[in-house]
Amino acid sequence: GYECLILHMNDGRKNCKEYEEFLKERGSIEEKYGKEMVNLTKKKPCGQSELNTLKRALDIFKQQIDNIGQCHIQLAQILRDEARKMEEF
Repeated sequence: GYECLILHMNDGRKNCKEYEEFLKERGSIEEKYGKEMVNLTKKKPCGQSELNTLKRALDIFKQQIDNIGQCHIQLAQILRDEARKMEEF
């Protein structure tokens, strides 16, 4: 009875710690990916010699890639916050 309960509690702590570590690592990956996406849009030219409609389309394409990168960076922060909550729990 009592030992089974203690074993279950210890397993729960272990699972929480594993989940916390998983969130931290995923957050790190998301942040790295997001920063790489943002850097890509700033460093690499894409259609700079184009004019009119294609130029606008490629500019919007780069802007969307930047937005996606920013979303991944925001997700990384959310995951870090969740990991912090698990750590405090």
